[in-house]
Amino acid sequence: LGLSVSMSFRVSGFYLQDTASKLREDPYRLLAFGLSFRECDKLAAKLGHAMDSPIRLAAAVEEALYDILNRGSTVATHNELFEPLTKLLSTFSVKPCDGHALASQALQAGYSSENYVLLAEGRYQSNGAFVMESAVAEQIALLVSIPVQLVMTNEQISETICDYEQAKGFRLTALQHEAVTRAARHNFFIINGGAGVGKTTVLDALYHVFRQIHIVPIQLALAGKAAKRMTEA
Repeated sequence: LGLSVSMSFRVSGFYLQDTASKLREDPYRLLAFGLSFRECDKLAAKLGHAMDSPIRLAAAVEEALYDILNRGSTVATHNELFEPLTKLLSTFSVKPCDGHALASQALQAGYSSENYVLLAEGRYQSNGAFVMESAVAEQIALLVSIPVQLVMTNEQISETICDYEQAKGFRLTALQHEAVTRAARHNFFIINGGAGVGKTTVLDALYHVFRQIHIVPIQLALAGKAAKRMTEA
């Protein structure tokens, strides 16, 4: 198929003895290995797939959904998908084709595919994003449903916060006090706010409460800047 040596090794390492049959059946599987949609189109043409084949249309929807995901949204409406989908489908191999008509065909109601799911209210989501988002939602639901067994009462937490305030020489705001107390008593709790509102102070006070009951917190951050800030604080 003219793939690079490194990609050939990765693909064959994944599909093993089924590599040839898997790629003949659906060359757009190579999208998952970093090949562009245009390159997949060229391979599909060589292997005899038509420009309006269900395999190509489904792959284009998935590729458009991942493009939208990279821009910050895990789901997309019909209208949000139509333009990027038309652009993807407007050329097959090296030949121009009617991307508008193909996009309409790809987004027909009830069109089924293993590449994406059709959610309520006509929203589309790639299977990858659907699996990840569902797993996160299930884990949060589990954490919310499990009661916390703390050895401290709310009064004892308040006393510990007072000790913290005396040691630091300042008082927490009412919202900060509430955040520390509720975070200590829930398996899942969100504390949000812009820069300078006191989130780091809340964490510091919360860890002071944890130390009293011999809990060692483990911090995680999605961004390097946040990790550096937590380490410094």
